[in-house]
Amino acid sequence: MNQLRNFITVTAFFFITSTAQIVSAETPKGYSGAELEGQKLNQELQFFNKTINSGDLQNINNLYNQFTNQLKATEVKIGQVSGASNRNKLNEKYVRPAKIAVERTIYEISQLRLLKSIERSINQKQLVIAESDTAKLGRLINRAEEIKEIGGYVSLPKTINMSLRENEALVQGALLNERLTEYNSVISKANLEQLNDLYDNFTKQVRITEQKIGQVAGSQKRRNFNNSYVGPAKIAKERTIYEISQFRLMSRIESDIQKTTSEKFTSDLAVLNRLVNRSKEIKRDGNYQQLPEEITATLEGKRYYLTYLYQDATNTLDPNNPEHMFPRLAELKMKWNALSEASKRDMIMKDAWTLQSETKYPGYLPKHLGFLYHLTGDSQYKEMTKETVALLNKYYLKNGRLKSPEYQKTGWWYRDPFARDLNGLYEAYKYTQLPEIIDFIDNQAALWMSQVPRQSNNGFTIYPYGISDGGKIGSAEINPNQNIQVATLFSNLYWEPESKFYKNPTLKDIVYNEVNAVLSLQKENGSLPLRENLPLVEDTNYGGYTGNMLYQLAQIWGNPAWIESTIELGNWLFHEYSMNHPWNTPEDAPNYHFDRMNSFNLISRVLLFYAAGIPEQYVKNWIRFSEDRFPEEELYLLERWYFYKSVPRDYLNNDISIMNQLPPRIYSDASSDLTSVRIVGETISSANVTVTNSLTNETVATFNVSGDNQKSFPLPIGEYVINIEATEANGKTTTDSQKLSLSQEQTYSINVVLFDQHNRFYQKIK
Repeated sequence: MNQLRNFITVTAFFFITSTAQIVSAETPKGYSGAELEGQKLNQELQFFNKTINSGDLQNINNLYNQFTNQLKATEVKIGQVSGASNRNKLNEKYVRPAKIAVERTIYEISQLRLLKSIERSINQKQLVIAESDTAKLGRLINRAEEIKEIGGYVSLPKTINMSLRENEALVQGALLNERLTEYNSVISKANLEQLNDLYDNFTKQVRITEQKIGQVAGSQKRRNFNNSYVGPAKIAKERTIYEISQFRLMSRIESDIQKTTSEKFTSDLAVLNRLVNRSKEIKRDGNYQQLPEEITATLEGKRYYLTYLYQDATNTLDPNNPEHMFPRLAELKMKWNALSEASKRDMIMKDAWTLQSETKYPGYLPKHLGFLYHLTGDSQYKEMTKETVALLNKYYLKNGRLKSPEYQKTGWWYRDPFARDLNGLYEAYKYTQLPEIIDFIDNQAALWMSQVPRQSNNGFTIYPYGISDGGKIGSAEINPNQNIQVATLFSNLYWEPESKFYKNPTLKDIVYNEVNAVLSLQKENGSLPLRENLPLVEDTNYGGYTGNMLYQLAQIWGNPAWIESTIELGNWLFHEYSMNHPWNTPEDAPNYHFDRMNSFNLISRVLLFYAAGIPEQYVKNWIRFSEDRFPEEELYLLERWYFYKSVPRDYLNNDISIMNQLPPRIYSDASSDLTSVRIVGETISSANVTVTNSLTNETVATFNVSGDNQKSFPLPIGEYVINIEATEANGKTTTDSQKLSLSQEQTYSINVVLFDQHNRFYQKIK
């Protein structure tokens, strides 16, 4: 019996153990969990495939993330099942069918989502990103076709691709609309250069839009899309295509101008003429809206500039034509009336010579425009000068102070731009006689005098560097070119009969203090330091610049010490600098502060050579050296020192035959025993002084002026008028007079100092 029990127990144990092993073998570890996830995936797959077959891509997209998340969850569970064969079986059963469904749709879903991203970028005006993603979309479409072909997948319903292509066309159309808005905006602003920059990409987007609309199903739908998107864009393109072609042709001609021939230039101009004529025909036949006049004017101006460049390249420019000296301003004249006020506002803050970079000194442009009016007689230049001053008054006063945007950013009203800009405007006034200019200058000078207190330095009372927007006063350091600039301004106003400061003694005091403060720094070798606090830096650039203005002041006031200082500056620059070593270099330290290697550094000293009597052949060689050293920089010899009058144009360039057309200038002041007279001209052909008794109208004394003269003669008690008359070689005459009242008989003196090409500074030094 015991044996039977033992047998049964062993048999039962074996049966139970074997059964457990069988169950374990049939259901590996993790299998049930993986099976459960696979069943979930299979259910979602059925629904996903049903949605695919419906052809509704938006619904497919809505299910896609959930479906692929379930696919990933299933793959994770299967990865936890023991036994490779078990995992392969489950993957084959559940994962592979799901992945096929994913592979069938992944590129379409990616396209749809990328299109939505592009649409967001368009709405946010991020057009560059949108265009970059559009190119990415194209690559995605191409890749999809390759994958589908290689994988042999069942094709998706046609409606899916149809909806994608329609969506793509609509998004591309929206992108083109934004580019069209941008393009039309630039057309309305008449910015031809910017239009040229936009043109290629704009027309590219037109082509892309046409291509994508061409893939949309349904001819009527394609027609509607083209009418909505492509049609308006093509009109904008047709309105501008010939203007862009002209602009590009002229840019190409300009870049090749140095190597062109007469035949090639003529041929290119013929092509240009055909483009101009074709543009007119297209506008007429197509009934297109006319482009802003400014665009046409810009092209005409650019064509003028091309002719100038060709003449320059072939050495056929006329040195007597002031428009050849300022070709960009002549070009500007041609389009000025077509410019909007905003364009003019921006233009007057461009460099006054090239109209390219921004300027710190807006006073130069009206000066040049006034000069062009003076020599050409073209009233357009006068009108441009007038408008420029009005625009300065309207747009560039900060707290009433004239300042360029660059100086506005500093938060200071500095003496240098204050005086420099107003001196430029004063020259414009003398060329044009526009009363609003002298009024503007007077108002700015009055504001400066009321807000900026003079300060004592080195025994002189001078203006400081400036005043901040917050009212802080700058240092009163002597900076020669700046102090002389200030002196020049107040000298101009002191001697200007139309200024409210005419003969104001405060201005005379300002002039003398500013000039003498500068000359207190002049060294024995004749040099001036760059600044009071840089006494070892004898800068050639600013030395020449300062000396130029000192020359004019010395003529106006006839001050012997100033005349001598001007000569000393010329001798310093002549004796201490040569063509081999024309300026300060780092090797000259401590006589060095910064590089000023430009044509002005060289040409500015010519006036000082002239004053000092440096041999004329050397001066002409120096001018030629300046031209050769900087062949790309214009020396502006027709205008340079023209306003000073006493330097003839042919001294600077033998090919310039124009006489100075300004009338001679007479500066006189009288005291109880002396009348001092300075006569300034290019070539004074005649001058005389007459003393007349005011009561009897009897001529008491008269003499002709030929060079410097001092006459003394007895005058009885009485009232007298001293009349001075001077005539230039150009035929223009100037008169001036002084009234004299004598309470006793005395000897009276009249001292006349003459400044012209035959009466130079060095000849006045005894």
